Amino acid sequence: MDNKNWNNRKKEIMKEKTSSSNTDDNHLPKEASKNCSTEINLNRKEDEEFTEYMARIRKYYKHDPRPDLKEDSHLWEIVLDIAERNYTEAYRILHGFRCGGARLKQGAHTIKMEARIGSDHLWQSKKEYMADRKRWLIPKRKILSEIFFLANNNLGGE
Repeated sequence: MDNKNWNNRKKEIMKEKTSSSNTDDNHLPKEASKNCSTEINLNRKEDEEFTEYMARIRKYYKHDPRPDLKEDSHLWEIVLDIAERNYTEAYRILHGFRCGGARLKQGAHTIKMEARIGSDHLWQSKKEYMADRKRWLIPKRKILSEIFFLANNNLGGE
């Protein structure tokens, strides 16, 4: 699936999830492994279903839910492994941002996360990304900084 269709997949995924012909308790919906990016604007019932769905995605794509984004996949594997072992909530947040297409870049002293913004991505504008950043990342900035620092050290950074 190309990036242009990712923002439209939430309803299709939720429909597939509830269809008995496409899912069972042990497998992801058909085509779901190709995409875990969704637009999160759900009512309570959908939110519970989506949370269950994301738990299954995390099971199958534990350390990189976006292997299609190869250039930084190795960084996400390290970052999400550290987060999963030490910071459960931060792991879930980072996993969600990766599903949305966030990228990692290794610097001299740490790793930095960058959003992909535009009509082909989860965040349509910088304003949308900044709202998610404020809601999810800023409250965890100390823990996230520690995770990125540890990951960078694991990679041989300073």
